[in-house]
Amino acid sequence: MLNKIFDLVNKIFDLVRDVYKSMVYHTPKEELNKLEIENIKSNGLIHFCNSENIDKILQEGVKWGWKPPLVKAEKNYTWYYIYDSTTYEKNKRIVHSKGERKSYDAYVIIKELKDEQMNKLRIRRKYDNAVIYPGTLKTETMDAHYIEE
Repeated sequence: MLNKIFDLVNKIFDLVRDVYKSMVYHTPKEELNKLEIENIKSNGLIHFCNSENIDKILQEGVKWGWKPPLVKAEKNYTWYYIYDSTTYEKNKRIVHSKGERKSYDAYVIIKELKDEQMNKLRIRRKYDNAVIYPGTLKTETMDAHYIEE
């Protein structure tokens, strides 16, 4: 019984900590470090989306404005994670936990970013490693995939 209470208290503490971090550290502001840049060059960025938007994304790039921003200061930003097969499930769970985003059934891997694009990326390292880009992000190497459940 005491173990169950202890587990419940830990879960509540984790939830409060996550809510606090999501409010304080919401907009990514930190520049990428060398390892993160190398990981993007090797594996690309992942952008979760609805499958109905895939063709438009592949043609025009990932654009802001599909959904209203959670925070007004984040207008014009597009959101990603550094693609890594070991963090894919965790990142998918994070995205699916956010309101309408739970219906996202596809993702796009974006590779071969130019240096000027890489320099504009910012990361939210203290919370979930989300990455933002100001405006539309398009490269010559963008591959769409469906999320398999």
